[in-house]
Amino acid sequence: MRRSLYLLVAILTFGMGTVLAILLSTNFLANKNPAPDSQQNVEAIPSVIAEESDEYAVYSAVISGTYGARSNQLIVIAGHAGYCKAGDTAFVASEEGQAPSGVPTALYNEYLSKNMQCMKLDARFDVNVRYTLIGDDEISELQTHNTRAVPDRFWVYFYKKFPNSVGLIYFSRVAFNSARDQALISVEYSCGGTCGEGDFVLLKKEQNIWKIQNKIGLWVS
Repeated sequence: MRRSLYLLVAILTFGMGTVLAILLSTNFLANKNPAPDSQQNVEAIPSVIAEESDEYAVYSAVISGTYGARSNQLIVIAGHAGYCKAGDTAFVASEEGQAPSGVPTALYNEYLSKNMQCMKLDARFDVNVRYTLIGDDEISELQTHNTRAVPDRFWVYFYKKFPNSVGLIYFSRVAFNSARDQALISVEYSCGGTCGEGDFVLLKKEQNIWKIQNKIGLWVS
């Protein structure tokens, strides 16, 4: 009887020790080798936030530098940037199919790549002018007023909806060079059936402030 009791105690002790060793080993390995995907996702979040923050800083610099003198007028901005759907005109390529004069080729190629991605814009522009965002549904609704006889009725209803507005602005996505101190963006500005222009805007970051370096005209109406 006593031998059986000793044997039972020995078996239980060995079993508990084995289970404890397995648990400790599993916990050690889990702490030593965290899931790669989780680690990458955590690291990616700050990168995405910083990228968007830089883009809005560039947008703000373009708005202030181009329309800052019209502080008494409303700036109407399309609510997305980049190539979001077929027919988008914000994604503008150089007519020559190569980087415009004065624009580094690598930066232009980054611009082409970046603008294949769609970005929804929010009211995060740091500017001293009045602005509002207009969604695709609102633009489509205004376009329903166009007819063959009067193809530009869009603008009649646009200015009824947004009185004292300078017109409608489309932004592309912002491309950055590897040092993130130079940026390229295209801007389309329309103010009527035969009123508007499209430009590439090259910016330089100096003392942590984005400044317009050059504008390259694409079209004028």
